[in-house]
Amino acid sequence: MSTRHSDPNSVTIAIETSQRTGSVALRDADGSVLEQTFLCGSRERDELLPSIDRLLERAGGTPDDIGLVVVSVGPGSFTGLRIATSTAKALAMGVGCGLIALPSAWGMAEHWYRQSSDPGPVLVASAAKGTDCWLTRLERQGKEWVESGSTGLHEVVAPDAQVRELCADAILLADDFIQEKFIESCKDRLRGTAPPIPSAAACLIAAARFERLGQLVSPEQISPLYPREPEAVSLWRARKA
Repeated sequence: MSTRHSDPNSVTIAIETSQRTGSVALRDADGSVLEQTFLCGSRERDELLPSIDRLLERAGGTPDDIGLVVVSVGPGSFTGLRIATSTAKALAMGVGCGLIALPSAWGMAEHWYRQSSDPGPVLVASAAKGTDCWLTRLERQGKEWVESGSTGLHEVVAPDAQVRELCADAILLADDFIQEKFIESCKDRLRGTAPPIPSAAACLIAAARFERLGQLVSPEQISPLYPREPEAVSLWRARKA
């Protein structure tokens, strides 16, 4: 596995494409951060690589200056995550940089904290479908986030004791697809709700714990976090059956 990420003169790139609006961020050797947003998920036009190129140009760098890539791996948009992980893999294989696979909830929690200054627990709900969704509870320890409780798919329309415990004293970050019955059933446990806002710059900050603990992955290991089989794959299997 690459150790290039430890080069003090290298830059770090973060990629966040789990939602409709994507972003990339660049942190240079002196700690300055640049960020650019774009619409993602298009099968016809890839805005990710051009955005990375523009940030490198603004920073006066080249791909060879990249020491680490942080990629938000989901759950989220099937197409956006696939493009992000493929791009991160290509960069790692091409320039030898390190890779961090960051669950998208970590970046969203960090963005919430930066905007609100609220250090309390955060519960991120994503990939809502039918009667379940993916839940990630995060709590702050010092300047870092740590997972608390059981991360994964949970039945939320009729939440059990485990789900209600995940909600305890937390801010729920959930988009418009979240089941209303879930919020209604657990509003006595939650401190409030807010929309999840993806941010590559927040991913840079949230990934510090992963980097400090040496939790890097190889290009072969990087892949999207899909809570269930993507619908496109299910449809393909059905056509082949």
